[in-house]
Amino acid sequence: MTASERARKYILGAFGPGAILRAAASGGISQWTETPKEWGVGPEAYGDRFGNAFAKHVVREALEYGMSAALHEDNRYFRSTETGFFKRSKHAVASAFVARNDAGGEHFAYSRFGSVLGASFVSRLWQPRSEDGSGDAVMSFGLTMAADIGFNFFHEFCPRTLTRHFRVH
Repeated sequence: MTASERARKYILGAFGPGAILRAAASGGISQWTETPKEWGVGPEAYGDRFGNAFAKHVVREALEYGMSAALHEDNRYFRSTETGFFKRSKHAVASAFVARNDAGGEHFAYSRFGSVLGASFVSRLWQPRSEDGSGDAVMSFGLTMAADIGFNFFHEFCPRTLTRHFRVH
């Protein structure tokens, strides 16, 4: 991955349509569950929840950009070359934990894992008291990894004409 490819991935990943869609969905789910409760309900509360999700995502993308450059990791999602639902599903799940190196080999995605973990803890800084603990950060980490797996399924099984407009990773 060249430096310009990595920078483009960062800008689109942090601020592109996929990032906005992800923040809107996350804000909507949080609004529906009224989490955190201190933010209340209504349009202003949704704005807080959307902003929270978007800010956390930008922090995550910035951390991932820096770590992936330092570690020479490519965290882009590559569709499976296998056929069959089970094999492609297994690939979608595994890809949340795998990165490619400069030679094209695969290894544990340190920059992805670390950036999700880091953003989960950094985002506790602006959370209300009911959501600012380390247990809340661990929950956020798990939900973010699950969402990444969900997006991998989207990229794996949806037609390419849909997925190319919503590249998140």
